Amino acid sequence: MKAARKRAALQIVLLLVALTLEVVFFPQLVTAVMHSLGKAGGPGSEVIAFRDLRVFPGAILFFLIASIVLIRAGESRRVVAAVWLVNVVAVIGATLVYRSIVGPWD
Repeated sequence: MKAARKRAALQIVLLLVALTLEVVFFPQLVTAVMHSLGKAGGPGSEVIAFRDLRVFPGAILFFLIASIVLIRAGESRRVVAAVWLVNVVAVIGATLVYRSIVGPWD
């Protein structure tokens, strides 16, 4: 039981670090994802406001929910993998939502 709690705590700390980096470097992530989709150009100055008003609160909410899920899941590797997968999908989704709000880049 103690080992499971330590692993959950480690996953929570790693998730917090990852989310912090994702929020801080969201403009660069937007550029990287859009370039990987074959789009040229880069995000405008609106990306900072989008990060502060949409990405940051979403990251806090996701962290709280994921922490509870990780604590309750115990030793389930599927749950841990699902949390990380949802995190990646959320980053790509936030990028695509940002792009749909500001319009296409050239």
